Amino acid sequence: MKEPNELDDFFSPSSNDKIIQQAKRKSKRRIFLVSGATIVLATLLIGFTKMLITPYYLDKKAVEQQLYYELVGADQRVGDWEMTNRLVGSSATAPIFKIVGDRHVYVGDATLQNATENRHLQPLVGSDDNYNGSRVMHFYHPAFQYDTKANAAKQLAQLQNNEVAEMAISFNEAYTLERLQQLLPSSITLEWNWVDTFTKAEAASNSKEAEEPMNEYEVVGFPMADNQGEAYSQPVTQFVETLQRATEKSGPYKEQFKKVYEAIQGNEKRVTENDVKIVGAVVVGTKQQLTTLMNKTYITASEIGTVVQK
Repeated sequence: MKEPNELDDFFSPSSNDKIIQQAKRKSKRRIFLVSGATIVLATLLIGFTKMLITPYYLDKKAVEQQLYYELVGADQRVGDWEMTNRLVGSSATAPIFKIVGDRHVYVGDATLQNATENRHLQPLVGSDDNYNGSRVMHFYHPAFQYDTKANAAKQLAQLQNNEVAEMAISFNEAYTLERLQQLLPSSITLEWNWVDTFTKAEAASNSKEAEEPMNEYEVVGFPMADNQGEAYSQPVTQFVETLQRATEKSGPYKEQFKKVYEAIQGNEKRVTENDVKIVGAVVVGTKQQLTTLMNKTYITASEIGTVVQK
């Protein structure tokens, strides 16, 4: 048993201060450990949640970008998306290519970074060539006035007999696909169709002064075959259905495609095949095949794009 003086020391102010300080230190250590554990657990939970959610957002953005490329750009196609899911810096990339003859020609990449950015190819400013050296094609609307129009005659003269080229052609008026297929020689491959997306009011207002041609990255249209080169049985129907999906699921491009839809739409409440009019196209052929188009009265402009060897 403690002596009286020892008990007095135990309950003295100095002893109480020591006990209180020890309790405070233990309490601070507990708070620090609990806070650290909470931060670690919260970080792991956030990271785990992000790793689960990111693929969903990447897939959603890829669909938006895919719809964009299916409608915009002269015969530009997007391949399969490769997803990279990381805690920081998740991304998705897909190759962009064209079909020229029996060749798939790589022209760049479609990229989604952190599931937020939407990017698409643009030509170099002030240049008639894109970054991979292929010539950028231009298109001329039949209702607009131009100072000059491209003519592919000189370009065709420079082609070699063992080469196949794509060529942009612009028409003197709008045609249905059925009528266009009747006009084009059977030896020519119709690869892609430029759809008229201008309303009558827009065409009338733009026809008063000289315009700049549209380049291949700006035009809206549809291909005649899928990414493997298999012909669509109903390419116009395919285009209408894709455009409808784009007005609903194309994210940042939704409003743009709604305007396109309304511009194409006729008297019906929805776009029908009869509303789709073609004012230009991309055709593919050899030097001899493409030269047969040079004197056709329904073609007002022409320009060579990508060239490959057979």
